[in-house]
Amino acid sequence: MGEKIRHDAEDETLMNIPQGAYIEAQIIHKAAITGALEPFAREMEREYGVAEGMLGMGVFFQTRAIALLYALILIPKEFWELKSNSGIYIRLEKMFSLEGIDIRIDVSRHRGDLYKFVHHLRNALAHAHFEFSTRTFEFWDRDPRTKVENYRAIVQEPKLMSFLEIVGSNFANYGNWPDTVEESE
Repeated sequence: MGEKIRHDAEDETLMNIPQGAYIEAQIIHKAAITGALEPFAREMEREYGVAEGMLGMGVFFQTRAIALLYALILIPKEFWELKSNSGIYIRLEKMFSLEGIDIRIDVSRHRGDLYKFVHHLRNALAHAHFEFSTRTFEFWDRDPRTKVENYRAIVQEPKLMSFLEIVGSNFANYGNWPDTVEESE
């Protein structure tokens, strides 16, 4: 998204973990597609006794996706305690559609389709209620009071990548928006 990076000049660490995770993922992706990581993947194959070529380019969709989901969805939700009527959800509803996501169970009390999706995704990540299958990511959530499953969705890999790119990058840069100061107070 090209937003300005906030950091602390005193210790040179990123002040925005979600933004740092998004930028790091972009760096790793660019390095992987140029082949820059392949020598290191071959080195790890030798070190761990894995067949040559088994680690491919050295980047794995499942691990990158989970790391990004955690950093871009779970952490921001905790930082900002955003409500369903927060400006970010209103903005994102115009940018990202849940069309194409297979929502199997939805007996949730939350309003706002995208807010509901993000809320239950955050809970699923926090409680490790997810799994990957071939080219899909499935997650589920349970009502904390009754322990009954109240939300389940299956997301195809391309849609998950689109979600990370659009929704994740907006969460990563949320604190840089001029209208977020008033919203979070």
